[in-house]
Amino acid sequence: MNRARPGPSPVERVSSEHPDGPEWRADAMAQSRHTRLDDVLLEPMVDRDLERATILCAEVTRRCLGDFAPALMLLPAPERRRVQALAAFGSTLFDFARQSSLDGEKLAQINRWHFDLELTLEGAPPGQPIFVLLAAVHAERPWPEPALDALVGCAHRRAVRQRPDSAASAESDALRLAQALSGALVPGRESETAPLLAALLRVDRLLALGQDQGRHQAGLPADELPESWSTAAERTESDVEAAIGLECERLVAVLGAVGDLKGLPAPWRRTLSYGVLAGRRLVARVAKLGSATLANPPHLGIGERLMLLLRCRILPL
Repeated sequence: MNRARPGPSPVERVSSEHPDGPEWRADAMAQSRHTRLDDVLLEPMVDRDLERATILCAEVTRRCLGDFAPALMLLPAPERRRVQALAAFGSTLFDFARQSSLDGEKLAQINRWHFDLELTLEGAPPGQPIFVLLAAVHAERPWPEPALDALVGCAHRRAVRQRPDSAASAESDALRLAQALSGALVPGRESETAPLLAALLRVDRLLALGQDQGRHQAGLPADELPESWSTAAERTESDVEAAIGLECERLVAVLGAVGDLKGLPAPWRRTLSYGVLAGRRLVARVAKLGSATLANPPHLGIGERLMLLLRCRILPL
């Protein structure tokens, strides 16, 4: 008795009777038809509204600068927007650099952010609010591209080296970053502004010591604060107290040596004068708190900020 020949297997039918079009291949570039994901996997939103971009960058700058943010009120509106655009861009760069991911991943994110900036400055439509403001400021007065490249270079350095080796290394890193910022904001005045900005950057890192502890990072030199300082079981309070005390001594000396800044344009003279006065107060409080700064970094009160603004507006240093 002859048996009927069996039909093609399910696998054979799938491989030989596929439908036309890319759907049968689950084309990675085709939009998903899954009903639970169809409303979620949307194109990235593009917001090119300049007003909203300005508000966003101002908020990022306030968070980034903390007690130093009121100093921007002493600048004319165009210069203030310029600082806010650069601060928002730079803050994002260093957010990438401070991540706990692999160095290659951090560098790739930094490079992508830099590439998007280059496209924007070349005239491509900006796709991020920060780049909207950067482009608007660039149209008013072009950004010095070497200074922006130097800023990206500082982020690269931070991404692969989370802690300075020594006090000299920490000062060098801060000065390099300050020179990039000065070159972008006050070109030609780097020799006058960069040393002061470097000191203020170091004050900021000192205030952020508690946040850095959770990421196993630190702005203090590795030869003064042990590598294991973020592990409570392997450090002593005296280690932290001593390291903080040494950095405070160095900052007091630098901020105390600031001259009258008379060579700078008046708005920048007033703005940096605020930074000097605020920095001196904050460093004095950190020195008094010692290791308690990790949990409760000092801040200026509203009244203090207003008083410093008034003093710098009427009687700048």
